Amino acid sequence: MIVCHCEVVSDRDIRKAVDDGACTLAQTCRATRAGTGCGACVFGVRAVLETYTRQDHITLHEPFEETDAATQPPRRRVA
Repeated sequence: MIVCHCEVVSDRDIRKAVDDGACTLAQTCRATRAGTGCGACVFGVRAVLETYTRQDHITLHEPFEETDAATQPPRRRVA
């Protein structure tokens, strides 16, 4: 699935960047060039990262760690 239309970056490209060592959203965007055009895809890139790394709330510059999904606290609902 194409996540970034400006740079034609797919979810596979994002996962490969993580496998190749990108460990923040910013590093992933630099490695794939996703988010460097209009920037509208950054939330989609983050969603792919959260799903692939099993992390909630990935921020731009904080490194994500591999964790077991069973040990994560439940997501909080926003009213």
